[in-house]
Amino acid sequence: MTRLLNNGPISEHCGYPNGLDLSNFIQSDEHVSWSSLFFKGDEKKCCLELRAHWNGKRTIHSSYYIGADWLEKGKLAVYIEPKLNSEERSTDFYRMLFDGLSNEDIGDHFSSVFDMKTGEPEIELPHQLDLLTPLLVYQFLKIMKAIVSKGLKKSYYPVTEDLNNRIKGKIMIPRQIRQNNLKNRPLHHICQYHEFGINGLENRILKKALNFALRYLNSFRLKEHRPVMEALTNYITPAFETVSDSAHINDIQNIRINPFFKEYREGLRLAKMIFQRYGYNINTIETRGKTVKVPPFWIDMSKLYELYVLSKLRKESYGRFIKFQVKGKYGYPDFLLCLEGSKAVIDAKYKPRYHEKYEGSDIRQLSGYARDRGVLKALGITAESADAAVVDCIIIYPLRDDNTSGSLALDALKGIAIDDFTKFHRKSVELPFLKARDI
Repeated sequence: MTRLLNNGPISEHCGYPNGLDLSNFIQSDEHVSWSSLFFKGDEKKCCLELRAHWNGKRTIHSSYYIGADWLEKGKLAVYIEPKLNSEERSTDFYRMLFDGLSNEDIGDHFSSVFDMKTGEPEIELPHQLDLLTPLLVYQFLKIMKAIVSKGLKKSYYPVTEDLNNRIKGKIMIPRQIRQNNLKNRPLHHICQYHEFGINGLENRILKKALNFALRYLNSFRLKEHRPVMEALTNYITPAFETVSDSAHINDIQNIRINPFFKEYREGLRLAKMIFQRYGYNINTIETRGKTVKVPPFWIDMSKLYELYVLSKLRKESYGRFIKFQVKGKYGYPDFLLCLEGSKAVIDAKYKPRYHEKYEGSDIRQLSGYARDRGVLKALGITAESADAAVVDCIIIYPLRDDNTSGSLALDALKGIAIDDFTKFHRKSVELPFLKARDI
């Protein structure tokens, strides 16, 4: 198994704000490079920072990202776990995943949740630390469900067949000579012709990726989450029963997607990532064993928390009255509550410290949204009344132990007032957890 820094997981957001002495984690840091690790290569999104402290020591500081990556390729890796984990229980990442991705309008935001570095050596981890694969498989199955609901795309596709005593389409001369003429089979003809149906290239690639997903689900260990996956596969597999899985990954780049079948574009993109995850070989999927090999990956927990909160808000029957990531004149607030007589700008902050204090930068951010004319227009506030409007601003944050009401109904949403500011409120939404015996 790959050697990990600290011989195990390190907490997300450790060392805030000044970092922790790197010598606390390893005996010698001579093989650890100075470079930091970034999400999707964006230097504004630092996953793990290695830097020199003012006293000459080297420090380490993790941010709002969980995952695994190389500090020294092939020798030393780091694994970051959710910061609210404890010895008694751990964050139920799968529940967050399933709830967050249950929203039907987050397709364009899904790719911003994770980063997978397929071109680098794989990291061998304990099976329970593989957070990347369920993320890919679940979203792939969700897209597949949307494709099946809409109906599989039909198209013309080539068929090659050895016909007896008849000819259809064109004769494949080289194969005809090799397989029939030289074997004295004059009544047989190797012909290629086109048929119209669901066995086209796109569906064959999706079927191949579906087989990978089904093979993975046989090794899915958390029994309490299996029904969610099985409900999707039971809906999808009958529609692909007559579709072949004969396809090559390189064929994806030659496919042109009809705008009417827009779900196919995302489905094929996820299929390609699943193939890359397993090196294009279905036999590399481990159905048993205590370890699993994964490419370096990162998951943006702050973004995933946004999607989880969105699912909680939608379940409170706000429905269409909750708008997600609406474009204003300047920015994109997380959520807008557009109920008649009760309008609010809501922001999900993945910061447990909000239980004790607020951050001025976040207050300024929401204040800006509440005065953004584009946001006010989306809230249904006219230009004439905008100057007099003071819109409620609500910050939603996570807690490890939440003794407050878990309801997000209107009377509970404005949980605790932030007294220093007009119409500012904070409300905790506890993350789902698994007890140690369930992990």
